[in-house]
Amino acid sequence: MDPAEQRWDVAKERDNAFVVVIVKEQDWRLLEYRLSTNSDQTTRINIDRDRFPNKRRRRICILIHDGRLIGLCLAGYQSASGDADHMAGLAHLRRLDPPIPANRFLSRLREPFRADIAEALQRGRLLDRRETHEVKEELSRDALHLVLLEELHGLIEEIPRVESDATRSRAEQRDAIALALESVTLNSAKALPRTEHDDGPNLLPFINDMRTHPPDEAAIIRHDWSRMPDWVLRNHPKDHMAWMTFADPESGKERVSIAYADKTKLENVTGTDLIYFRQHQPGFVLIQYKRMKSEPRGDVYRPDAQLRKQIMRMRNIVPTDPEWLHTVDDYRITPEPFFIKVVDPQVTRHENYRLADGMYFPLRLFESMLSSDEHLGPQDGTAIGRRNAPKHLSNDLFIQLLKNGWIGTAGNDTDAMTKLIGTLLGEQHGLVIAYDLRDPKDRRGGAM
Repeated sequence: MDPAEQRWDVAKERDNAFVVVIVKEQDWRLLEYRLSTNSDQTTRINIDRDRFPNKRRRRICILIHDGRLIGLCLAGYQSASGDADHMAGLAHLRRLDPPIPANRFLSRLREPFRADIAEALQRGRLLDRRETHEVKEELSRDALHLVLLEELHGLIEEIPRVESDATRSRAEQRDAIALALESVTLNSAKALPRTEHDDGPNLLPFINDMRTHPPDEAAIIRHDWSRMPDWVLRNHPKDHMAWMTFADPESGKERVSIAYADKTKLENVTGTDLIYFRQHQPGFVLIQYKRMKSEPRGDVYRPDAQLRKQIMRMRNIVPTDPEWLHTVDDYRITPEPFFIKVVDPQVTRHENYRLADGMYFPLRLFESMLSSDEHLGPQDGTAIGRRNAPKHLSNDLFIQLLKNGWIGTAGNDTDAMTKLIGTLLGEQHGLVIAYDLRDPKDRRGGAM
């Protein structure tokens, strides 16, 4: 076996395919300087959505500008950017000196691959495994290029870190708290610390980080237990619950109290639930977090017996009164209060540090997916991922529905929810309770 080919055996097995990125003129000015200095700093650029893989995996990237191969780097998906673009992060930029004209590079490739790779170098896209191997072979003929490839491949091996269950539980808790803040139009990026990726054996719930987090210009944090409703106090005594109130200092109108209750150690927590109660247009919404796992065919969530038990419990308390609409404020798109948020395996967030990437499903839709053949794998196991779940709510849409009263129970149906809260407190869940304190006189209306 050729030595260069042998070096890439591991890469082939793990399918670390190259991605080709066309550097647009608007990005060239900043990228040119960082490329000339072989900067390790991450540069974020917009790429056509169908030209870049929507995966968190970092890949070796070939940079093309003005018809030339100008550099190599590591590239990773960051977030959606508008309706047509992805935001990608380019890190560890390494220039090709001198740049290689694309036509000259293509002329050295074997005929079966030349046309397809020419299209990739012209438009940009993810190369398949065979195309990647062909490009690697050609680049590796130059000893300096081979050194760059080996360096970047080594960085790919070093960067990924498997987060502990405790770290991911903290990230879920942060996201639940952030969602509650966003629902009252507070900027969670400015109000919450960025520490959910700390790891270690003695991690505490995320809300404990707020004890030493100072107020800033976007939000003030103050203790206000008296604001929590009766149904919280009845289920959990004050000294066993971490709680705080967030408010907008400029208006004082956007306020939410948040409590965290958990009877188990963080490393034993099996999931996160957010129970949201809205004071104006009274009603409850419960979001249950489920985490996808990385598999060879992509990131998927596989339902288990615990989920079916949880759904059965939800179904037992879903409002069944057909006359639930008593006033205009009682109107909901659905009176069902339950939603599932399926999050990425690493519970990662966008670069603006707001909410974790994920998909929201109303309970009825999720049940329909569980019984659908469209979500069965080759061995008849149910798997839900982005590829087979096109119908879901995004973070932005869910927040709009939540804060404007389009979802949730109609009326203050405290008896059923009080029973559910008591049940959840007895399980190994991280329970976040958010109490939306906005005054009905201050709300801006229910338009989206």
